[in-house]
Amino acid sequence: MIGAIPKPSHYRKKRGSVYWVLPMIYNKNGITFIKEIRMKDMVKVASDYKSKYGFCVIPAKGKVPLVNWTEFQDTIPTDEQIESWWANDDANIAIVTGKVSGCVCVVDIDAYKDSSVMDSAKALLPEGLTFPISTTPRGGQHWWFRSAEQLGDKISFIAGCDFRSQGIIVMPPSEGYEWKVSLEDVEIPLLPDELAKTIKSAQVSMSHPTVSHKGEAYFPQGNMPTSKELSTKLYSKDILEVCGSPTFHKDYFAEGRRDNDLFSVANGLIKSSVDPGLTTETLERLVHTWGENDPAWIRTKVKSAMKRHEIDNLAAEVRGWVDSANGTFSSTEIHRDLGLSTPLHRKNCSEILRRLIIAGKIERDGDRNGQFRKIESDLEKMNWKDASVDDYYDLKMPLGLHQLCHIYKTNIVIIGGSPNSGKSSFCLNIAKINIDKDVRYFNSEMGNEELRKRLSLFESMELKDWDHVTFYERSSNFSDVIHPDSLNIIDYLELTDEFYRVGGIIRSVHEKLRDGICVICIQKNRGVDLARGGGLTEEKARLYISMDYQRLKIVKCKNPVRGQKVSGKEIGFKLVDGTTFIQVSQ
Repeated sequence: MIGAIPKPSHYRKKRGSVYWVLPMIYNKNGITFIKEIRMKDMVKVASDYKSKYGFCVIPAKGKVPLVNWTEFQDTIPTDEQIESWWANDDANIAIVTGKVSGCVCVVDIDAYKDSSVMDSAKALLPEGLTFPISTTPRGGQHWWFRSAEQLGDKISFIAGCDFRSQGIIVMPPSEGYEWKVSLEDVEIPLLPDELAKTIKSAQVSMSHPTVSHKGEAYFPQGNMPTSKELSTKLYSKDILEVCGSPTFHKDYFAEGRRDNDLFSVANGLIKSSVDPGLTTETLERLVHTWGENDPAWIRTKVKSAMKRHEIDNLAAEVRGWVDSANGTFSSTEIHRDLGLSTPLHRKNCSEILRRLIIAGKIERDGDRNGQFRKIESDLEKMNWKDASVDDYYDLKMPLGLHQLCHIYKTNIVIIGGSPNSGKSSFCLNIAKINIDKDVRYFNSEMGNEELRKRLSLFESMELKDWDHVTFYERSSNFSDVIHPDSLNIIDYLELTDEFYRVGGIIRSVHEKLRDGICVICIQKNRGVDLARGGGLTEEKARLYISMDYQRLKIVKCKNPVRGQKVSGKEIGFKLVDGTTFIQVSQ
């Protein structure tokens, strides 16, 4: 290699997006070059860690996991999970160390306070050993090894050095983390014998922040004093009585868990209604016992811990609201229902929703800000081998359209009709000629009297014959009431504005169907093919019919009979007495 490998640029923000600059080593004609590549998001970086090195990657906020990382101690995340976690490039990349990541382990060196720490660690290494090294935001280093032996996690196996082999560790190019000797430079070697021996001899194991399956607040494990016990001692202002003993100080507020432990104390004090001023003073004294003397830095830590209490309580409320929501929703609805009236509350709500996006619980719906949908991750395996290609849904339609187009189970039929084009008569005819089936008719326009009058006009039918059709008054939220195995007719899907929602509404109906189908009427303007909502109305349709006065056009037919050219076909008709369709031309 020619010269030293330059350190990569850290990161820069551009219009809200993070562009990472990483070194990439490649060989050409025997000469090694450094190539810089820009990455618009973290998805590729995380995916490369998984595919190239076998790492189990998870998202983190700072050092705190944004998912229940214990679920991934034995399971590698899917590509879809990685895509959703880093969709917005906001989260750090962490990996779960240990067996799931190819037995990778890390020596975590905090050398920002004492330079001799690094020398002590190097003394345990064989001369000339090379290994990947990454740097941390505060000037420490992570040394990367592999070990098939289960050594656990150890605090201060030598002064200033921790060992991670069953927890999580943050990776470059997360904020503040860089490669000094990258994975591209050297292989990850086995943990040296002398270093392993020293780690084994250490007695203090490290506990890790955990998160519930819903992503609730992070609390340290162990026998933490109760908030009442803690606040009693803190009222005496003898903070050292709580934190100064070797046992307590050793187990709690150690490197790697200080932020979470500080939050736990803040959470206990606030919930115990300790005076806010005393709470702040107490937390500041706690941070001071860590050896920190920078007042501004201490105030920032304390402020962050107290703010997290408020956010985590709000987070539980927001998650509960989202869990009970159906389909799409807006942040405005959450603000209204939870009484979030202040700018700060709304800002915190936005942060919580962002975390839910990273966790793969929700996603943005469309291009409008503040619109979301729940991600339904339940899957039903398709038994396509036992299906018959000739098992059509026997749907009969006016004007003999069923002789032109096959309809299968779960299909959506869209009828886009201009005012007074006859779309309701068309739908009532579908109900009439398919009366041998279980027909569910959802009516949004006609009251009982008008419906009775319309039905009485069908001379070939007695009113009692219509008992085989179940009529409902309904104008919205059809996915909640669609019968999955019936012939469902929606007359009609009312949209006066926000036409961008129509695609999601139709998809939600389609997802409910099993052995049944759904015919959906939508208003359209005269002279155009597609209904209000444009191409979004066409997405799920297997048959799309456009109706104007005395004119019908088959806009789309995915399964024509005997290979006929059906899409684009136009048919002229007359509607007699509001009940009978007669073809006059084609």
